[in-house]
Amino acid sequence: MKGSDHGPSVLPEPDAKTRTGIEPVLMVAACPFPCRRGTPIRIERLAEAVARSGRPVHVVAYHYAGDGNVSLGASDPVYQLHRIPRVPGSWDPAPGPGLGKMAILNPLLLAKTVKVVRQHGIRLLHCHHYEGLLVGLAVRQLLPVSIVYDAHTLLGDELSYYGPEFSKGALTRFGTYLDRTLPKRANHVIPVTDDIFDKIAEHGGNGERMTIIGNGIEEEAIEAFSQGDVAPVPGRVVYAGNLAAYQGIDLLLEAFKLAAAECQEAQLVLVSPKPHGPVQEAADNLGIGDRVSFVDAEHADLPFELRSASVLVNPRVHCPGYPLKLLNYMAAGRPIVSFDSSGKNLRNGVDAVLVPDEDIPGFAKGIAGLLSNPDRADDLGGTARQRAFRDYSWNAIAMRVHHAYEQALSDVRGAEVPAVS
Repeated sequence: MKGSDHGPSVLPEPDAKTRTGIEPVLMVAACPFPCRRGTPIRIERLAEAVARSGRPVHVVAYHYAGDGNVSLGASDPVYQLHRIPRVPGSWDPAPGPGLGKMAILNPLLLAKTVKVVRQHGIRLLHCHHYEGLLVGLAVRQLLPVSIVYDAHTLLGDELSYYGPEFSKGALTRFGTYLDRTLPKRANHVIPVTDDIFDKIAEHGGNGERMTIIGNGIEEEAIEAFSQGDVAPVPGRVVYAGNLAAYQGIDLLLEAFKLAAAECQEAQLVLVSPKPHGPVQEAADNLGIGDRVSFVDAEHADLPFELRSASVLVNPRVHCPGYPLKLLNYMAAGRPIVSFDSSGKNLRNGVDAVLVPDEDIPGFAKGIAGLLSNPDRADDLGGTARQRAFRDYSWNAIAMRVHHAYEQALSDVRGAEVPAVS
């Protein structure tokens, strides 16, 4: 649906710098920001790329960053960041829903979004994930804004991972209900993959109001992954990402146990945010605790950690979204072993080894085979690196985002926007 069910126009005149005809955008980030994991990184990179291409960008986010405070991130960003008021207590930067987020943080995010929209004459919201979309839909009841919804994932596939075992069926049904009802209420949808596009269209979304836009690699990352020669460490298998259940860490540990039985020098390194204790305990229980180690992602030199790997692994299954880690893996130039459903844009035997979902012996065979054949590993990694540098950049992605914005803005450009008296 077009989503023109907003109230009367009460916005001030847009900022003077926007009067050139380029409307500002407010990105709604219902998450810690900045934060070194998939969704916040996508928001940060889109904000940077869109701002550098000429559109004024604002970001509204939680009161804390990925390290638990507000110190993380560029000291002079090209976008304007607005945080909700500080909330006492310790807040977990991990992904997923929570009572505190729903009852405290998201209502504060809604209030802050309304305030920023009014102050800066913003008529375009770029909402990320369902929490951001719900905030945007509430704002649209009050003010003449258009909503671009950035669909990173589908809750029918993911929500059940955040609850106890007995609730998984109910959470899956509830997530599917949200997938069916919420995205189509936006003025324009940006699915990150073909899978998400197809599912939203199946649920009644208008394909003409959707633009598939995946993730990219910023120029700084390309430079970081290109500097100097880093020799892969024999036997070093690296996973980079959070340790949430949906990432398939349990499958990875079981596969690594099989691979380690074939390759005596194999060592698994997980570059992940803390806490690491539960995964270390699981590794101990499998008898591989002495061959599993951790690097704190908040302080890691990610290009070095990835480029020094002999094999990079992506154990996630049932993934409608695009794992951001894959672009970093490709840029690192090391071979990738991935399950099929999350190996977006990878080609089996060309730039990766793809394995049927949940085929643990096959995943182990992929790891062991690459560890024992460095020449093939180099060939796969080199091809992946060339594709990453050639085909993916945030600057190119920003141009597609502008097109989605212009389509969404057509819904509110007729609304009267009175000047501030």
